[in-house]
Amino acid sequence: MSTQREKLIEAAVELLERDGVQSLSARNLATKRDAVLVPHLRGLALLAERRPTEAAFEFETALGRAADFTPAAFSLAVARRRSGDAKKG
Repeated sequence: MSTQREKLIEAAVELLERDGVQSLSARNLATKRDAVLVPHLRGLALLAERRPTEAAFEFETALGRAADFTPAAFSLAVARRRSGDAKKG
């Protein structure tokens, strides 16, 4: 049995595969409870597209909404390293 969060992730992946990064807008996916997940997923998509600077912004947004969201913190470190900005923050 899938949790609501797993269903949201599955829906986001399907949208991403079908419509690209722009499909992961807050309007299409966000609920107040999962608002942190939307920028994190966008950031992951941007990393996959080799756009680490833009991805870092999305991870920072996620962390601004939930500072203890460890996946976003890790992803931010990856994005900064890939953009050559590993010492920031």
